[in-house]
Amino acid sequence: MINRIFKSKKLRLYTILFIVISLLSYSKTINAASLTLQPSSIKVGNGGTITVKLVVSTEGRAINNSDGVISYPTEYLDLVSISKTSSIFSLWVEEPRGSAGTINYDGGVPSPGYTGSAGELLRLTFRAKKIGTASINIREAAVRQNDGFGTDILTAKVGAGVQIGEAVDQPLIVTPPNVADNVPGLPVIVSNTNPRQEEWYSNKVSSFSWTVPSGVTAIQTSYNTQPSSIPSVNYDVSVTQRTITNSNDGIYYFHLRYKNDAGFGPTAHYKVQVDSTPPNKFSVVTEDTKPFKTLNLNATDSLSGISYYLVKIGDDEAIKVVDDGSHKFALITQKAGEHTLKVTAVDKAGNQTESSSLFSSSEVVTPKISVVPEKVGINQTVTVNGELGYPLTNVEVTIKFDGLAKIYKAVSSDAGSFSIVSDPFEIGGNAEITAQSLFINDFKGPISNKVKVTVVDTAIKEVARDITYIVGILLPVILLLLALIFVLYEGWHKYFGLRRRINKELKVTVNEVHDSLMSMKRALNKQLIALEKMKGDRKLNEEEETLFMNLQKNIDSIDRFIKLKLKNLK
Repeated sequence: MINRIFKSKKLRLYTILFIVISLLSYSKTINAASLTLQPSSIKVGNGGTITVKLVVSTEGRAINNSDGVISYPTEYLDLVSISKTSSIFSLWVEEPRGSAGTINYDGGVPSPGYTGSAGELLRLTFRAKKIGTASINIREAAVRQNDGFGTDILTAKVGAGVQIGEAVDQPLIVTPPNVADNVPGLPVIVSNTNPRQEEWYSNKVSSFSWTVPSGVTAIQTSYNTQPSSIPSVNYDVSVTQRTITNSNDGIYYFHLRYKNDAGFGPTAHYKVQVDSTPPNKFSVVTEDTKPFKTLNLNATDSLSGISYYLVKIGDDEAIKVVDDGSHKFALITQKAGEHTLKVTAVDKAGNQTESSSLFSSSEVVTPKISVVPEKVGINQTVTVNGELGYPLTNVEVTIKFDGLAKIYKAVSSDAGSFSIVSDPFEIGGNAEITAQSLFINDFKGPISNKVKVTVVDTAIKEVARDITYIVGILLPVILLLLALIFVLYEGWHKYFGLRRRINKELKVTVNEVHDSLMSMKRALNKQLIALEKMKGDRKLNEEEETLFMNLQKNIDSIDRFIKLKLKNLK
């Protein structure tokens, strides 16, 4: 069915318009509801007990449920008890319980629900345990209308403040005794001229406004210096604003309460602090202190007190100075000489008194730094050593590297020197290092000299080292070897050329010798033949036989030798 409806653009448009109109019509029927803790401001002595009520105002609508969380500081208060005896709720989804600074509740009432302006949900009793100021707050809560949908109509939550002193005082707000539950609730006061009750204002005109709930038949207001005064001047319910003019300096309270057929409700008190008078006139007093002159912060204010000073040296921009309790401020200037000093005291309401004088100063010393080493590798650090010129003074060392700036802080020694070690550099590049004195109120002195550091990538450095080794050491050796090879080659070449020429000439000579020997051999052979014939004619004697044999051997030896030599010369 739904799919068929939204397939038509016209039906889809009608449906959306119907939903929007229904929501708008429905929203007009919802009125605001509020939850308040009463009384909203209480004074109690340390060790004493207080009781506050959690009250709901439905603004004419019927409700059937409320749940929430109430918080309180356990440092100042102990929870003694939670009572629901007088509660408008008879049904409890979650019984009220307290634990570790919180109180949880979830209760309701059957249909037709509850309608009223002061319906009590709970009563909480606390014991004060420490002097100071405590706040009891409605941290999370809902008030649901009896409309079948459980619509949350809660729009306002008002907590309670507790001032714990040494003696028990009257509470600032006291709910009148024996008041019926359906009296009006605590009014909520708003001021556009004095929006914060604990701050001071120089304006003598104070405006207050409020919203009158339904069922209220009259209102009462008053304006005086009594914090817990009960108003008595009646106004018509159409009055929702009052303006007080020409208030004298001091602390005032605007009081407001509502009345209906059941009687008056509790009184709300709004604190107003007026100070239209500037601080008292004062003189600019300086002292000769080391290393700089010191301004005495000596202005006074009769009512609200001094908030801060504006200190202007010459043409420099004014510096906002808050007294840290020492009542001193160092007068630091970049330039030496005499300067105009203008001091403006501002009280807590913004009123000002100005005074001026002259003072002389010396020039701020410029730090000097050195860096060891100025060339490093990856994952290595450098040490920055410097002379600040001032003992026990803060210094900032800035290292700019790879587009980023990292600041190291140190304190100079009694002699004015300092030293820091950088973090390891992770990549190669160039770093720039400076230092600067840092005085009180974040005043910085002049920047030191700049020192540059080169960070060499280890891999590149090793390659460069290898290249340097090759070029510087191996290359000459290689060239020497090449020259030696060339010399040997030339020598070998010349040697073999010479040898070939010698062999050629020797071969010719040997051949000539061989030819001569062969001629000799032929002559000897003729003699052998002759001897052979003689052997046939007669027997040779022993001497002839020996001569014959030796001659034969010699001829054979000469022949073998010549053949061997000729073979080697080929």
